[in-house]
Amino acid sequence: MSRNQPDHFLRLLKTSPSGAVFNPWWQIDEEHDIDPQGAAIRRKHLAVYFRERLGKAGLALVGEALGYRGGHFSGIPMTSERMLLRRQQQILVGVKPRRTSKPNVCPNGFSEPTATIVWGTC
Repeated sequence: MSRNQPDHFLRLLKTSPSGAVFNPWWQIDEEHDIDPQGAAIRRKHLAVYFRERLGKAGLALVGEALGYRGGHFSGIPMTSERMLLRRQQQILVGVKPRRTSKPNVCPNGFSEPTATIVWGTC
């Protein structure tokens, strides 16, 4: 995979199924997002995450759906916003992660059990 393929992948994510589906990389969660840049921040997080691991990762986990309290705010599957903000050097190299949720809704950032289990095995 080339360094540009994450950008192509993110563009493919722009098209999501119709219905009651939230696309965190291209849609804004008006109730929970801190500002209108939420989707752009999540796209950047995912692109940086992929680029850092290209040609290095020995394993890829595939999940059935993005967590509504995890990747919904971090932009990275099986990674919660709280974990991203606390373990930033392990998850995103060279980029300071930004929260996308409103602090008054969840002061420490959203967390999710799947993310905790997955990252606890690393």
